[in-house]
Amino acid sequence: DDLIRLQSTALNAAANAVVISDLDGRCIWANRAFSNISGYSFEEALGRNLSFLKSGIQEQDFYKELWETIVSGKTWHGEIVNKHKLGNLFVEEMTISPVYNDKGVMTNYIAVKQDITIRKRMELDLQAANERMKTQMQEIVSLQDKLREQAIRDPLTDLYNRRILQEAIEREIAQSQRNQKEFCV
Repeated sequence: DDLIRLQSTALNAAANAVVISDLDGRCIWANRAFSNISGYSFEEALGRNLSFLKSGIQEQDFYKELWETIVSGKTWHGEIVNKHKLGNLFVEEMTISPVYNDKGVMTNYIAVKQDITIRKRMELDLQAANERMKTQMQEIVSLQDKLREQAIRDPLTDLYNRRILQEAIEREIAQSQRNQKEFCV
């Protein structure tokens, strides 16, 4: 009895939401973290199918694959967008595992959830910043190429300028001296 009380206290104190449902997905127990994340009290969730949290963002195939996984006795892990009691959306990282009784019969599902909304927002912001930086780098490279061309070409005729001629003559003189051959300009 003390062990059960300790387990219950520990689950209620956990930072991650823990929800236990029957095989039809109806809530039979949820800890305080569930209430903090979803806005719904345990009493409001009790007996309800947890699909009431659906945001409508995921396609039906997403839920079909999730249910096929857990009904087959496997653990499902992924990210899901749910709707808070106040209507705002939040992203959860969730693991749903089947629970078996002493005889090996599946009796329940347990979901362990973590709100990752802020992390996902930061990832999207970082991705957008990386895209902006990539665009700026392409602009810089393009400007450097233009600057390089402007440094060696006459803007009016687009012919190579004296600087390039001087470099070419110096290169040809050096090569002529090495090979001991004449050259002409």
